[in-house]
Amino acid sequence: MDETKQKEVELKPFSPSVMFIDAAPGKPTEGITQSEFLSNHDVMKKILGSGFVSDDQLQQEFGEDYKSGDTWKAVLQKYPQMLFTKAITESYLSHGQYVIATAHKVWKQDGKQVDSVKITPLQKIFDEFSLKDAPVDELGNKGKRLVFDEDRVIDLLRGNTSDVINCSFQIGNVDIMAVTKKKIVKIPEVFIPFRYEALDAEDINKERVYLIENQDATGFLAGENNIQYPIDAAGNRITPISADEFKLLKKQKEAEAKANATIAIVDIDPPRKEIIGSYAKEKAMENLPKLFQVCSAYPDKLFVFAAGNEGEDMREALRLLGEKRPKNLLLVAQWGSTSPYDKVYGADLYVDNAALGINEGSSFSAPAISAIASELRAKYSLEQTIQLLKASTKKKEFEIKDEDDPVVIALFDPSAFEQKAV
Repeated sequence: MDETKQKEVELKPFSPSVMFIDAAPGKPTEGITQSEFLSNHDVMKKILGSGFVSDDQLQQEFGEDYKSGDTWKAVLQKYPQMLFTKAITESYLSHGQYVIATAHKVWKQDGKQVDSVKITPLQKIFDEFSLKDAPVDELGNKGKRLVFDEDRVIDLLRGNTSDVINCSFQIGNVDIMAVTKKKIVKIPEVFIPFRYEALDAEDINKERVYLIENQDATGFLAGENNIQYPIDAAGNRITPISADEFKLLKKQKEAEAKANATIAIVDIDPPRKEIIGSYAKEKAMENLPKLFQVCSAYPDKLFVFAAGNEGEDMREALRLLGEKRPKNLLLVAQWGSTSPYDKVYGADLYVDNAALGINEGSSFSAPAISAIASELRAKYSLEQTIQLLKASTKKKEFEIKDEDDPVVIALFDPSAFEQKAV
């Protein structure tokens, strides 16, 4: 999967059995096969009905650069629905060709030449019933709920014979909030001065923490075997505590700090877009079963779904749903440098997008896995393909604030895949 190696290797023709459900381009595009061309202008007009304002009208009223600065503020004052138009268009109706370009790039890195792949327009699932009022939040912020209806997605796939289905979107209800008020919680900083120091020779591999809080550690006292220990201002040796005791102390201090937190409500002007994904912690139990329905409707297909980019946390919902989860589903998210990108928890596979040289976001992590899955499905069964993908990973551990135990995820490892796929 090393891109530099491909300069020395002749690409082999490959015809993947994969379908992309995504926002299809409005005109013929290289590398993409599609039978329908839909205008996003017409799609948004259908969704918004009488509330639709065209780009031409906005340019006439506010100028070509109407989406920036004070001009955009004026637009929202007159046409507040434009916040949703802009969010839907940019987040959901504009990236299909880039998702497929990601798959092409991964195929090329793996020595495959794919001329074109099929796309089914996601735009077809939207109409005047797809946009509803979102629940008002605790601060009174209002928004719209964009419905990615599971039955309509199932209908899109009727008669489709592809083995792998890539979906760089979520099933269920995505809330797009117009944030005019924001809660700012200020928690006092927790600072515990400490030092890690060496121990007695027989205990040298164990950690001990020397707390110097409220003590003036002016120097060190040489102990047995020339081991030095911190001393306080009175010259007394500071007694160490264990690393676990230090963690407990830190948690106690953080709990005290939280109890003393201050809360301020600030106004946001102009309103700011905030997306609450279908698989957000408080919505996952409602929406994941809808996702499961899509996958269960076609048990012979492998579904690769983007997990999200808005702090989704599916772990508890997936645990509670247990065996209801279909076996032909892979949820894919992006791995950051040391933890999941955008704090998305609960995905089956994480992809280091930067290492593959692809765009940020789970929308692009998913097609990377779909491209590789299509190669495997050309040789192996659905079950074997999933096993090989999950086996081509390495474990990554990270910590989440306020959680006791570290979290372990499966990071896709291209080098491991190459070894197993031979």
